[in-house]
Amino acid sequence: MYRNERGRLWAPGAALGIAALAAPAAQAIVTVGTISTPTPNSRPTATAVAPNQTVWFTEEAASKLGYIDQASGFVHEFSWTTANVRPNALAIDSSGQVWFTEAGADQIGMYNPAANYLVEYYWGDFGLGLSGIEVTADGNVWFTMFNRSEIGVLNPSQLTISYYNWTSDFVGPLRIHKDGANRLWFTENSANRIGVLDPYFLYVYDYYMTGANSAPWGIAVDASQFVWFTDSLNGLFSQLDPNSGNINDFLTIGGAGSAPRDIATTTNPSGQTVVVWAESGGPGNIGVLNADTGSKMGVELSPSAQATGVAIDAQENAWFTETGLSEVGGFSLPSTSIARRLRLQGPGASRSPAVDSAAGFHLVLTQNNGKGQGKGKSGSRQANKVKKDAKRESHNVLQVKRYQPTKVSKKYR
Repeated sequence: MYRNERGRLWAPGAALGIAALAAPAAQAIVTVGTISTPTPNSRPTATAVAPNQTVWFTEEAASKLGYIDQASGFVHEFSWTTANVRPNALAIDSSGQVWFTEAGADQIGMYNPAANYLVEYYWGDFGLGLSGIEVTADGNVWFTMFNRSEIGVLNPSQLTISYYNWTSDFVGPLRIHKDGANRLWFTENSANRIGVLDPYFLYVYDYYMTGANSAPWGIAVDASQFVWFTDSLNGLFSQLDPNSGNINDFLTIGGAGSAPRDIATTTNPSGQTVVVWAESGGPGNIGVLNADTGSKMGVELSPSAQATGVAIDAQENAWFTETGLSEVGGFSLPSTSIARRLRLQGPGASRSPAVDSAAGFHLVLTQNNGKGQGKGKSGSRQANKVKKDAKRESHNVLQVKRYQPTKVSKKYR
């Protein structure tokens, strides 16, 4: 891999234009464009792509929200009057509104790019540990509360908050993602489990065991409704089949110390599922897997990159945050070819590739909360029947603050 100079954004997948770096036909060179955030040491953590292909990211340490305009080459960031909001997760609804968690202020924020205003929803609670967010088709905004072991839902039209509390154990829900049926899948980071919340049947079920000391982190659902998640403590990422309850574990690029974080999926033009994940530890990689062929490779980053967030746009560009370097990066997925390639430390310097082309997975049995009750479809049917685990406590939103944030822009092209 050849990294262009810091502070300049190259179009992902653009030709390097240096003849000496030409690779053999059977190999691929991945060009990574990187962008330093306008605010130094902002520590961007999460990223998402809007319907218009704008790339949004959170700057947790700087308490700002930023975005990349791919057409103009400008990087913009917003700040607002609330102090220490620490945005750390975001999701974008179908109209392009950007929803994000304010972990430091115990609030939910929303920025409307079309009307250029920002709204914060506050309901008087504190110490929530906001960690993940998702928006379903009905416009409801779902969020995880790590410190409370609960999941909340904001109804913006009715200005109400409801809490889902299904366990007395500390499970530490972290990231959350919807599937095609608007069920919410989430990682239980402290309980080593994957859970699912069904808003229609009003139940929470968390019988998917990911293995001892796995600490699942990021989660995504592909077009075939398989659930993908990262195991941050054991250097694995996994595929869950909700129908059978089986979990396939894949080795990360960086191994046991890679600390994988967020994960995303897309479908390539051949109809194959491509999975991309961020490795925040070890040598520093963005991993890419073709789930249909089992081939995988790593796009090498700096060991101090601490990659956390990852997202994929409609043009099959993978975007990621480098928390340790306060940068946002991107590259073209088709340019990886999911094949062996040269890894370049600098112009003309190469070494042998370290690519594991095997799938490297094994089967993990799942169970229901350690009680051995039902797996897969049978477990879901049981949950549909009893509907007993979800308890909701409703709150009214006490305050809605609406104002225009301060905008700073910087051009990198």
